[in-house]
Amino acid sequence: VFREHPPKAQLPLTPLTTTLYYCSFYHYNESDSSLSSPLSIKRDFQMSDKQYTWSALNALAKLHRWKEIEALLTSKNWFGGTKMKACIGFEKVVEILSKQKAPVDILSKYLAYIEDPNERLALAAKHKCHRIVVDTLIQLKDRAALEDYRLKTPDYSLERQYLITALNNSQVKWKN
Repeated sequence: VFREHPPKAQLPLTPLTTTLYYCSFYHYNESDSSLSSPLSIKRDFQMSDKQYTWSALNALAKLHRWKEIEALLTSKNWFGGTKMKACIGFEKVVEILSKQKAPVDILSKYLAYIEDPNERLALAAKHKCHRIVVDTLIQLKDRAALEDYRLKTPDYSLERQYLITALNNSQVKWKN
């Protein structure tokens, strides 16, 4: 990492979030007992989950470490199950990932966790995640919008085929 991304800043006298970003960027996988570990900085300085998630997510996204981002956003419940959780909101997760040029499949994964369908629809359309747009329009039962969106998908693409299949699905009770 140091060869590909040499450090540009000096750490003394920088804000704690900058230090956390630096440690997340260069020392993310170090054990909690290491002073340069992001988790030890979070613990020692009693940083909030939002501060930690924001800094770590930005650093990992810049490095394109998608699996570590998934691990960062995965939480375990009492019964041993796992659930995706973003204390900063999945809208912000998608924005951070898109700024770092994440692939469409990665963006789509986190777009699907946005609860508000209108927000999900707007972000999915903005980032050209066609399958999420189609799924959201199906969820909203908006046939007219789906018909309009057909023109925005590439001809003969899998997304277009998926959209046409959705339009022809007789089990969907369309509002319009």
